[in-house]
Amino acid sequence: MIGAAAAVLLLIACYDDVRHRRIYNWLPLAVTLLALLKWLVTGELVPALSAAGAAGLVFVFAALLFCRGWIGGGDVKLVSATVFLLGAPETLPLLLLTALIGGVMAVWMLCSRRRRGERPTLPYGVAIATAAIALMALGGHGWIT
Repeated sequence: MIGAAAAVLLLIACYDDVRHRRIYNWLPLAVTLLALLKWLVTGELVPALSAAGAAGLVFVFAALLFCRGWIGGGDVKLVSATVFLLGAPETLPLLLLTALIGGVMAVWMLCSRRRRGERPTLPYGVAIATAAIALMALGGHGWIT
């Protein structure tokens, strides 16, 4: 049930990022609250603390990318909240899959927008959310059931 709610929130983040190029603050907050609920329900204190630590490290790294202008602030918050939700062991798979999806999106957007002379922007929240939903669905951790 928590996984389904998280997937809905991530899909809303995708929509908002594509439509408005913005991830509203309430979305990463809601994902974080779902993660807290997950960790409380499972009662796994050590994995919860590991997940919080991993989310903190990802936040710092992503904030540095934000300072360079490479990603948006909403992306920083969303990826950090998602790491907290998925747990520390899923951090590297999430980041790698996000980068892969983001790379495909970037190539597609550059090819399609260049013809129209527009400066492309990349809704990276789509890559984050797609990677997270894929890991939840394929990971076999009982997320969707």
